[in-house]
Amino acid sequence: MILDPVARFSGTEADYGLHDEFSSCTFADDDSGEGGTQVEASSTERYCCYLLVSESTDKMARNRTYIGFTTDPSRRLRQHNGELKGAGAHRTRAFRPWRLLIFVEGFRSQVQALQFEWQWQHPRNSRTQRQHQAGLGSETSIKQPYGIAGRLQVLARLLAMRPWCCIALRVVVPDRHRTSDQQKPRIVSERWLAALPLSVRSLRDVSVVEAVAKQPDGIGSLHRRRDLSTLCCVCFTREQFVEKGRRKRYPQATGYCLHCTASFHLQCIVQYACAERLLPESVHCARCQQLIAWADVLRSVDLATAPSTRLGAELGERPSPSTSASVFSVD
Repeated sequence: MILDPVARFSGTEADYGLHDEFSSCTFADDDSGEGGTQVEASSTERYCCYLLVSESTDKMARNRTYIGFTTDPSRRLRQHNGELKGAGAHRTRAFRPWRLLIFVEGFRSQVQALQFEWQWQHPRNSRTQRQHQAGLGSETSIKQPYGIAGRLQVLARLLAMRPWCCIALRVVVPDRHRTSDQQKPRIVSERWLAALPLSVRSLRDVSVVEAVAKQPDGIGSLHRRRDLSTLCCVCFTREQFVEKGRRKRYPQATGYCLHCTASFHLQCIVQYACAERLLPESVHCARCQQLIAWADVLRSVDLATAPSTRLGAELGERPSPSTSASVFSVD
C-alpha cells in the first residue's frame, strides 16, 4: 500500500464521511475514458470539473447547462460538440454547439474530482451542503439550481465550504472571444470571481488550449526551493520518514512559508498550530507568525517528499487497488 502524507492533509473520506453520499455515484459517464478506473494524480495529471453552456439558437436551448468531469477540457469540448466521433455524453448531443464556460482544476485524484462533480450536480442531495447551510443558521432548504446563474451560485458555495476551501483549487474562465466565432457577453463577472475565497485562485482571458498548456494548479505547484534548506522550523530536523509502529516508515511531506520561506513538515505545522481538524483552513508560520492559507501550504509542498510508485517501491510496499478509494476521498 502506498502511504500518502499529502492525501492525509488534503481531505479524507473518514474526516468528512462522504462514503454514504458518494455511494450513489457511478463511473458510467466518466469523461476520462478510463472505464471508471481510479488512479492517483501525478505531478502533470489534471483532473477538472467543467460547466458547459449551450449556444444553440433553439428556444429550448436557452439556459441549458451541463456539468462533467475530464482530464482534458479541450478534447472533451470537441467530443461534446461532435467533432470527435463516438464520444461525448448523450445529454449534450442535442443543443449543439456547446461552450466551455468555466472549469475547476487542482484535485488530487479522480475520486476527489468526481465527488466535487456530484455535489455540483446534486446540491439538494448533498449532505455536506445541507450541514453547511444549517451551520450558517439558515432555515431555508437548498433549492434545485436552474440555468447558468444557479450553477454558478452552487459553485461559489462549494468553493467557500470545507473541505474545498482548504484544497489548492483554481477556477479557469476561458476567453469568450476565443471559444467561438461570435462575441458573447461576459457571463462570469469580475465581481463573482472577487467574491471567491482567497485560497481559490483564478485564471481568465485565455483560450482553452492555452489554459490546458499551463501547469495545473494544485499540490506542489509553487515549490521552487529545492536548493534551499529543508530544515523543519518546528522540529528542527530534516527527517523525511517517521517511524510509526513496528517496521513501518511513513514519508513526511515538506512545505514552506510563502512569507519567510521557512520549511516545515505538514504534520509538524498542524501540531504547532494546535488545529482541531486534520484539514485546517489556515495555520500560523512557526518562524514569522504570519497566517498561511492551508491551500497555499499544499501548493508549496515539495513533490520529492510526496508519494509515488517509485517511492512505494523503495519502501518495499505494494500498491493496493483500494488505495484511491479509501485514502484520496474528500468531503
